[in-house]
Amino acid sequence: MKISILSAISVSAAAASAASLLQAANPKFYCEAPRPQASTYTALPGHTLAHLQVVHRHGDRVPDYYSPASPAMDICGKYPDLTRQCNVPGVPIGRTEIEIDSTLPYANVFWSGNCELGQLTDLASEKMVRLGKTLRSIYIDKLGFMSQGLWANDIYFRADYI
Repeated sequence: MKISILSAISVSAAAASAASLLQAANPKFYCEAPRPQASTYTALPGHTLAHLQVVHRHGDRVPDYYSPASPAMDICGKYPDLTRQCNVPGVPIGRTEIEIDSTLPYANVFWSGNCELGQLTDLASEKMVRLGKTLRSIYIDKLGFMSQGLWANDIYFRADYI
């Protein structure tokens, strides 16, 4: 029996805010690597998958710094639950909606829009969900490499901060 170790690498390209802004302005102009599809994916005959390692870039984010010249970015409010799932259960997110009166002299020092500094854009969140569904359809549904349930001893996640 042959044993294969497969590393899948997915790289989402383009600069954080620029890519999302370009996508919003022109949906046909966007750089994204093609994903494998379960319908066309075939396992190597005579091989058994022993280990799967997926490395991917997080996806488009808004800048992690603020400048008074920064444009308002309303490209992050569609998926609040994705953020909530990453925090400790039972602990509130702590996000507060604040409206700043634009006539006040200090109004321009606040970040405008619905994005937190360094937050994934809605487009990036959608891409990560699609990637997860694609990987599940191939490695769990089609190949049966892992069980349908998610168990701590079967999977390991690692992430770096911005």
